Formats: sequence, C-alpha cells, structure tokens
Amino acid sequence: MVVGAVLGKIFIVDVLESGRQGQAQITVHRTGIVASILCVLLGLLYVLFGDKVENLLKFDAHNLSFKNVVVLLALAGVGLAAYVWVNMQLSGLGYK
Repeated sequence: MVVGAVLGKIFIVDVLESGRQGQAQITVHRTGIVASILCVLLGLLYVLFGDKVENLLKFDAHNLSFKNVVVLLALAGVGLAAYVWVNMQLSGLGYK
C-alpha cells in the first residue's frame, strides 16, 4: 500500500496539482496511474484477507476459472476508471 501511495502521489496528485497551477503542458502516464491503483488495491486485499488473496490471484493461463476472470476484469476496470477520472479532471481544467 505504501508503494501505491507513493506512486499515486507522483502520477495522480502531482499531475492534478500541476494542472491546477496552470502549467502549459502536462504528461499523464497511464501505466503509473494503473500501477498505483493496483498496488493500493492489492495491499488492501492482503490487509483484509491475508493469505487467502494468494488463492484468488493464482492464475493458470490454460485453465482460467470464472473467479479469476472476474478478479482480473475488476482490477483492470478500477485501473482504467482511475485513468479516465484523471483525464476528465484535466479536461475540466482545460487540458486535452
């Protein structure tokens, strides 16, 4: 969770602050945003569920279960939603 918080500060908070300060150009790193969100989510899952998380995250590429697909889609969806949210916030500040 600490790694996710640091990444979130760098790739989300600092980017939005730069936009609020009116910098001429801002670079949004999609990978950094998604990585920060996933680190926080995985950290929270480990805090809440302990070792059970490892069973949730065991993926066999040749034999994916419904549970594995749901977990993968949920993690990808949350990361994508965070990226879209940051872009919407910057668009509201006048950035393309």
